[in-house]
Formats: sequence, C-alpha cells, structure tokens
Amino acid sequence: MAFLNHALVPSASPACFSDRSPTTALCSLSKLSGPSTGGHKLVILSVTSLDCVRRPVPPRAGFLSKPSALISERVICTDVNARKKLEFKYTKDPSKGFCEFIESTSKEEVIAFFRDITNEVERFRQLQDFHFRVRDNDDGFRVEIFYNEDRRGPDVSPFDDCIGCSLDANLFVGQEPGMKSKECILEEFSDRPYAIVRLDVKGREGFSVMPVRHVERMSELDDDELYSMWTVVVRMLRQTGMPFISLILNHGSYRTLYHLNLKVWVDSDSYARYRLTWNKERMELWNRLQKYAVNRPKKQQVCFFFKRDGFCRHGEFCSYLHSYPKIINRVTSYSNFSS
Repeated sequence: MAFLNHALVPSASPACFSDRSPTTALCSLSKLSGPSTGGHKLVILSVTSLDCVRRPVPPRAGFLSKPSALISERVICTDVNARKKLEFKYTKDPSKGFCEFIESTSKEEVIAFFRDITNEVERFRQLQDFHFRVRDNDDGFRVEIFYNEDRRGPDVSPFDDCIGCSLDANLFVGQEPGMKSKECILEEFSDRPYAIVRLDVKGREGFSVMPVRHVERMSELDDDELYSMWTVVVRMLRQTGMPFISLILNHGSYRTLYHLNLKVWVDSDSYARYRLTWNKERMELWNRLQKYAVNRPKKQQVCFFFKRDGFCRHGEFCSYLHSYPKIINRVTSYSNFSS
C-alpha cells in the first residue's frame, strides 16, 4: 500500500480551508483535528476504507459550523441537519464552480469525487432513499443530500415501458396519438454509448440525462458512464450558454422513474433564449409535448413546494397536486431542496 508524502508549511494560525493548494487543504484540516506536526512532513496513507480515512473537523464559522468530517483526501462532509441533510464540498479547490470543476479536473479525480460521496452515503451511512442535488454558490459548488422524507417512489415496475430503455415507449399513456420516448432525444448533446440527453418529458424548462444502460443508482455506473453523465451536462450548458439552477439525481423512493435520471434545471429566461435557436420541427415537438404534459394525471401527493411556499415554479406542468385533497393531511416541512 502506497504512502504519499506532502510537506507542510508551518504557520502561526491554522491554514484557511479555502486555500487552493490540495496539500494545504488536506494538511490544514489534519492540523485542526490533531496535534501540530511541528514542521515535519505529513504522511498520508492512501486507502479505500472509510473507517481509516475519516477525520472529524472541529466546527468553525460558515460551512464548517456544523459537525464535519474529512471523508477522503478530496471530500469533506457536513451534517447540516441531523437525519435530514448532508453537504459535501470538494477540498482541493473549493472555490471552483461545478462546470469549472468538471472541465479543469482529470477524469480520474472527477470519478473519485463522486465515488467518495456515494461510498459515504450508501455504504457508511446506509442510505438508499435520498435526493441528490448539485448547486453553485458564491464560494464554489456543493453536493447536498436530503433524506428521511416521505416519498412514494416510481409508479411502475422497473422495465414496464421504461422510457430510458425502450425508445418507442409512449410518454403519455392514454393520450392519443401520444409521443415516443425517442422523439425527445437531443442527439447533438448525447454521448453514445454512455448517456442520452432529452428535453424534459413533462414539458418543463430543463433537460433529462440518462445512462444508455439501465441502472438505478449512480453507484452502479461504471467509470466511463459516470464521467460521461456529468461531462455531457456541462458541455450542453456551455454550448447553449445556460447557467444551471440545480442538478438533481434522485435515488430510491425519491424517484419518479426507475431508470437513473439526472435532471438539469435552468431559469426561464435562459431556456426561452435557447428555444429561439430551434428549427420548426423541434418547436412543433415542444408544443405537442406541453399539450400532452399539462393533461397527464397528477400523482396523488401534494407538491412539496406548494406545501412549503404556496406555489411551485413548474406550475401546471408539475407532477404533483397543488391543492389539498381531503384524504391528504396537511404537513409543514422546512427542508430546502429543488425538485
């Protein structure tokens, strides 16, 4: 098993967590969690066992004001809300936005970053049902995990007319003539044989990125599939000039589809400008898609955002109810995440 030696530059006060040097970020966190190295070389054991590499980080102002742990040489995890929300931050260059991180970081490092997170969530914490969200902030990007919410999961069995597996699957069963899954594919952004990009099949302002192979969890993707899924998103956003609001990858009971489905949400103005570049055929497709989407049956569960805020940005295209049927108890939740 290999050892990696990194020199530590002593200072009168602990190094700032936002230092750009990978070594500085890791060494400063190690100093905070243990005795000073006294200027000697810090020896880091390169391991895969989470039990060996986890290092608690004392609370500080800002991101580290909650219980935190360095779960690998590149990822810090913070318990933002006990049994409700986790946040993950890339330690080697924490000021980068997500698109910059994907573009400027090696394939191996990007893959390792997401593997570290899924190991923490699924193996160490034993979570199977969760809402995975990527967001940009003023101080870089974060991955947020929400869990322990009441969610019902997909309505159909895994391979019954799976829109990710069957290109001829009808997106709107019961509406004639309907629309096939393959009609919404954006080949100019897709990366076969790994990932396919579609217009949001519910007529909303966003996109869907699915692996070509049927998988249900990000941890089931091989390295090429994992890297392709995230690089496809960034390449599409760069080519269209659209910043993203959030990137959503639901797991377990948080899903509406069994096939792994990365949702890319963008703002209305950006999407409107993107639509101006469409040809006549794609515009007609979009109009058909919206017509079908607004008339599809709603899930018999009140929209989280309607419950919390009294409105939902998806409006009539939301999959969930924007009213309170008598059979549903009104419950207030204070979790903060995007659908």
